Amino acid sequence: MTVAEDLDHAPMARSRKYPGLTPSQIGEKDPQYLCWCYENMNPKPCSELLYRDCAADVARDRQSMRVARDQDL
Repeated sequence: MTVAEDLDHAPMARSRKYPGLTPSQIGEKDPQYLCWCYENMNPKPCSELLYRDCAADVARDRQSMRVARDQDL
């Protein structure tokens, strides 16, 4: 395992919202929160790869919400 993979699978010490969960688990549950953590915490709580995956999930969710909203108009 690489250092980044170790980081993604170790419990996130400074997470008040999801104590005891790993960044990978948080990313599955709440990718927007993990993105916020990555963008606002030092040292970074997860790998850049996991951050990018979560950011892509958030972008897809936002796009889906826009499409659904536009269809309702």
